[in-house]
Amino acid sequence: MFKEILKLIIYSAENSFLQVTVFVGAVLLLFGYINYKLSGKLVNKIESSKKIQPIIGALLGLTP
Repeated sequence: MFKEILKLIIYSAENSFLQVTVFVGAVLLLFGYINYKLSGKLVNKIESSKKIQPIIGALLGLTP
């Protein structure tokens, strides 16, 4: 019984780790691609406007 519970916990942890890793990688690729296409203007805009930074961080934190 204990082995089955432990196996289920490990399987769930592996599955969630894989899903989160793939999602974060996809978001980073998308963000990097948009920044590349805009010639770095996106990052410069985020760096220059201090009021928008917490909002962008909150939106990126909501996505997973």
